[in-house]
Amino acid sequence: MLLRILDMLRGIANYTSILIIIGIALFTILFDGPRYAKIGYVKEVKIIKAISYTYIVIGGLMYILLLIS
Repeated sequence: MLLRILDMLRGIANYTSILIIIGIALFTILFDGPRYAKIGYVKEVKIIKAISYTYIVIGGLMYILLLIS
């Protein structure tokens, strides 16, 4: 089961796509978050942070899984 998931991940993702995912998450945190906070959208800033941190964690896990396989 785990080997099948790793094979599927290896077929879908590579190191460039992982860097793009993490880069988009960092861009969203560093640029969009403060812009929305300045406007006063507190709820949206929380959502942006949650989604961005989730992308960073998923990107890190994908990187580790690609190193293992």
